[in-house]
Amino acid sequence: FYVHDLQVQDGWAHLAEINNSRYSILDATNLPSTTVLGNASVNSCHSAWPTRDDNYSVTSSETFGGGVTVFDIHNKSLPFKVGSWKTGGGGTSVHNVFMRDRVVHMSYYSEGYRALDLTDPTKPKQFASYDTSSATSGFSGAWGCYPFQPSGVIYISDIQNGLHVIQAMGSSKYYGVDTPGANGAPSIHTFGAAFAVNPNFALQVEKARPNSTATLVLGVGAGTLNVQGLSIDVNLGLPYLTLTVPTDANGNGVVPFPIPAGPPLITLYAQFLVNDPTGPLGLTATRGVQFDLFKRGYDM
Repeated sequence: FYVHDLQVQDGWAHLAEINNSRYSILDATNLPSTTVLGNASVNSCHSAWPTRDDNYSVTSSETFGGGVTVFDIHNKSLPFKVGSWKTGGGGTSVHNVFMRDRVVHMSYYSEGYRALDLTDPTKPKQFASYDTSSATSGFSGAWGCYPFQPSGVIYISDIQNGLHVIQAMGSSKYYGVDTPGANGAPSIHTFGAAFAVNPNFALQVEKARPNSTATLVLGVGAGTLNVQGLSIDVNLGLPYLTLTVPTDANGNGVVPFPIPAGPPLITLYAQFLVNDPTGPLGLTATRGVQFDLFKRGYDM
C-alpha cells in the first residue's frame, strides 16, 4: 500500500495511508522488520503525529471539509478516536499537522496557519491563527509549517506567497543553558498553551534523576547566573516563587498550573532544579522556558 507520510517516535511508526483512508501504527523497534500493530479509518489521511508521551496522536484529512482527528493510542494495537476539530468551510482542507508541547500546529491551505491546545484531547481548542493568503477555498495557501525552533518562531510556507515567519501567542520560547549530571541534563516543557481559561496547563520536567525532588523556579525575568557550574536561568533578583514535585521512576514530574479567567497579559520564566549528587552543588538544571499568560482570541 501507499504511505503518503509518516512520523517515527520511540520505536513506533505512525503512517498516513492517504489512498486507503487509513492511519496505522507499526512497531519499528526491530529494523529492518516492522510489524503492523493497529489501524483506524481516517478519510484521506495525509499526515500523523504523536504526543511526546506516545499516548495520543493527531491525523489530518486532506480533502474538502477535512480536519484533524485525535486518537487515544495508549494501546498501540487499538487506536480509537477521542476528538476532532476543523474550520467551518466545506471548501477548505487541512494539510500537515505537527505536535509540540501538547500544541497542534497546522498548515490549513486557504485557512492559513492554525494552532490548537490539546491539553484535553477530547476538546481541542484553537487559540491562534495567521492567514497567509487571500484565497478562501481550494488547495492554495499555507502548505507547511515548522514549529520546533527553541525561539518559538514558526515558519509557514505558502504555495503562492512564499515564506512567512511569525511569533504566535502560546508558542513557548526555550533559552539559557542546562546543567547536566552523570546521565545528562533534565528538560523542561510546557503542557499546552497558557490561555485563560485553561485548567489543564502545566509545567513538566523530564529525563531528570529518577525518584528525586525537582524544584520549579517561576519568575518574571530571565536570568544568566552561573554558580560553580550551575546555570540559573530565572532572575532571582525579581519576584519569583518555587514549587517542589517528586520525579517518578522515569525521571519525570508535573506541576499543574491552571490558568484562571481574566489574567493580565504577563510573561513568565521557569526552570527546574533537580536534586542530583552528580551535578554541581548537588543539583542539575533544565534550561529556561518563557511563556505568556494571555486571553484566547479564537473559539473552536
